[in-house]
Amino acid sequence: MFAGAASTVRAENIPWPIKVSNHIRPFGDARKPDKMPRGRHTALIKMTIDRIGRVTNPVVARSSGKPNLDAIALAAVRAASPVPAIPSNIPGDAEDEITATLPISFDSSAKPRRVSGVANRCRNC
Repeated sequence: MFAGAASTVRAENIPWPIKVSNHIRPFGDARKPDKMPRGRHTALIKMTIDRIGRVTNPVVARSSGKPNLDAIALAAVRAASPVPAIPSNIPGDAEDEITATLPISFDSSAKPRRVSGVANRCRNC
């Protein structure tokens, strides 16, 4: 690749866990409180994802230390379901599920992200 040349990544080349994370992120951003606690707070959310992307049983596997942010992280995961389906190149039967743990971070020093399109997908924001 030439120096300074823009690179493009095709959607099919993005690993599935990153697609899931990118899908859920706007739902958390849309729910962020106006007054954020100082610093970066990360909740680990454990969930089950079936082959077609339905999320079930999300729970806080490790708290961010802020119960309100933990609740927002859980609500974001629930609202984002279904997530991208498990790709066919990951072996398993149609009834198989994957248990995943996803970090959901809130950072008071980060600039707000644009969350276009979430209002159309977001329930109970």
